[in-house]
Amino acid sequence: EPGYAIALTLAAGALSNQISMGWPAFVPDNREKCIELIHAALAHGSGDATVLAHCSVMLIHIAHDYDRGMRIAERSLSLNPNNIKVLLCAGISHLHCGSIDDAIALSRRALTISPGDRDGYFSMTTISHAHMIRGEYEDALTWAERAQALNPYNNPTHWMMIASNAHLERMVEARRRLAEFHNMVPEVTIASIVAGQPRKDPKRLESVLEGLRKAGMAEG
Repeated sequence: EPGYAIALTLAAGALSNQISMGWPAFVPDNREKCIELIHAALAHGSGDATVLAHCSVMLIHIAHDYDRGMRIAERSLSLNPNNIKVLLCAGISHLHCGSIDDAIALSRRALTISPGDRDGYFSMTTISHAHMIRGEYEDALTWAERAQALNPYNNPTHWMMIASNAHLERMVEARRRLAEFHNMVPEVTIASIVAGQPRKDPKRLESVLEGLRKAGMAEG
């Protein structure tokens, strides 16, 4: 069923995760293939809030089409403002391209509506990253630890734990966390993380990268 928008979104998501996490490529021309799938999903799922929400994040992360990504995020919110996946994705979109206050508020709303949601670690990590941007490293660490309790395998959660500990001068803990992370994904470097992240406002990743460097992550 080539017009099945949810399946197209999930296929794009698999490639998007690989790129944004800095993992080795699954297929040749993986970024181009991911963008092709995003556009196909949008063409067939323009009225589906969940499809729009996930595609908005991928447009920002993978296509670097920041304005369109934010417009689609707002469209998904207007279609279904109480859908936790819509709120989760809108929080991520605002984290990188919009309002940090809105990133936190939308993520907190997703957690409030469904406190037991298995994907809640995304919202928790978004909140952690927002606090990193603000230089609120204790709060960043608290939210990252909550996220890890839900999912110990999410790369950005590890980035936040490593970096926040480093900024708090807890270097033994930061290096221990880095060693654990490298056991899980040894090939990840500063360069591979940067390559997979939005670039509209590089300052939003700056404190995370600075903390990772301080803990000893290789530039790549």
